[in-house]
Formats: sequence, C-alpha cells, structure tokens
Amino acid sequence: MRRYGAFIVLGENAIPALPQLRMFMDGTNGDPPCAAMMATCGTGSNAIPFFISGLTNQFADVRNEAANYISQNFTNQFLGQRDHSCPSFRKTFG
Repeated sequence: MRRYGAFIVLGENAIPALPQLRMFMDGTNGDPPCAAMMATCGTGSNAIPFFISGLTNQFADVRNEAANYISQNFTNQFLGQRDHSCPSFRKTFG
C-alpha cells in the first residue's frame, strides 16, 4: 500500500489531518500533493473539496488523479458535490 494508504484505512478518523493535507497539496513538488489528495479518499464527502481543487493543481499527475477519482469513484451521495467540479473540468480539460 502506498504511503497514503494508512490515511485511507483510518477513514473518517483521518479528518483532523485534513488541514495538514491541504498544505501538502499546495507544495512545489508533484509527488506530495498527489499523495496528500489521495490520502483524503477515506474521509467521505470531506474529500470532495480536495479532488475539486486537484483539478486545477499545477501538476498534471494531481489533475489527472483528481479527474479520475471524480469521474469514476463518486457515488450517488456525492452527485450534488460533483456538480461543483464541472467548471474546473472545463477549465482544465476543455
């Protein structure tokens, strides 16, 4: 399991770490921002803002992972939130 796997396993117990993960997403190296974004996966709807902001990240890997997650992994409980990502999708991939 990748280094962010422990956060995913923690699920919603990882919510207190979200502010620090947000700081890593704003980093200057492409690997930590991508790992930070993926680490939020287990936090349910709390992860949505991370993936939406990932769509406009400066690193292509982060943008691609965000687009992949949003397009393939969102369930019905996230549909209203996913609508907020449409402008970012258009801006990034349009």
